[in-house]
Amino acid sequence: MKRSIAPTIAITLCLAWGFFLTSASGQAGKTVIADVPQDFKITAISGGIAPGSPHYKIEINAKGNGIYWEMPKNSPAASAFIEKNRFTVKDAALRFLYGVINDTDFFVLREEYIAKNVLDGSYAQMTITADKKTHTVRTRNQAVKAFDRIMLAVNVVTPPDNKIVYNEILE
Repeated sequence: MKRSIAPTIAITLCLAWGFFLTSASGQAGKTVIADVPQDFKITAISGGIAPGSPHYKIEINAKGNGIYWEMPKNSPAASAFIEKNRFTVKDAALRFLYGVINDTDFFVLREEYIAKNVLDGSYAQMTITADKKTHTVRTRNQAVKAFDRIMLAVNVVTPPDNKIVYNEILE
């Protein structure tokens, strides 16, 4: 029997709004709707570590142009992502996303957060360019509040069937 993850994603997105009310430091939310730099780009990727797991990828640029890709379940390891959808993020939502990135101090996060004692599970990776700086952060089987908060913001501003999914934001 196939089980849809859509209800889990819907519940996660509802809970995400509450998550945004608390900043990465645990203080009352301070996310500001910020002006987005012209060079802004975010690339978010997630998936399972076990062979045959699905993988997801979203890119959004400074104009709000977005692309969603999937690497289907049971694809060979060297498979390429398949483009599934193009979408536009409205200006206010894009500014909200950039505000969350600023609020979480993404550019000072470490490059890797890995729970080395877990062999299976999931990973997520995010690369952001803004104000002539580019930074990449990768997580594997480890919740990182600031990182996960940005991923949830990406999921809030993208179409309902174009989401980044990994264990740490579903728990």
